[in-house]
Amino acid sequence: MATYGDPEATRHLSFEPRTRDQVQAITDRSIASAKDTPRTEYCLAITRSVNTG
Repeated sequence: MATYGDPEATRHLSFEPRTRDQVQAITDRSIASAKDTPRTEYCLAITRSVNTG
């Protein structure tokens, strides 16, 4: 959400900043499409590692 909703981060991308609900809908569609056979869509995600120790 931080990137998709930030006007500066999306300045050079092909879309305007998106709301949390818009990003959630995109995420939901990506998760659903990952179960398709044959799979025709792939999504790259970056997450932050949590250090527990």
